[in-house]
Amino acid sequence: GQNPQFRSWLHWIVVNVNSTEKLHEGDQAVPYNGPAPPKGSGPHRYVFLLYCQRGRRLQGSELAPEKRKNFNLAEFVNKTELGPPLAGNFFFAENP
Repeated sequence: GQNPQFRSWLHWIVVNVNSTEKLHEGDQAVPYNGPAPPKGSGPHRYVFLLYCQRGRRLQGSELAPEKRKNFNLAEFVNKTELGPPLAGNFFFAENP
């Protein structure tokens, strides 16, 4: 919509994934919360981003935001010293 109330909703964070591991072998810092667009609110975009983690292992407790609503990705990337995204994907979901 024109006035998104839940822009930048955090759905999931997985950290400490070694390049030889599978995603499910990383540390889940924020549990997965699947798409649930409100009925009749139109299409919602969902984005997955993959970042290179520089050096140290991250602790889930230092990453968990107070809330999922209005998650500030730029602030998170800066706080955790991540570089630019290496890959991304997206999809749209709607609840007519």
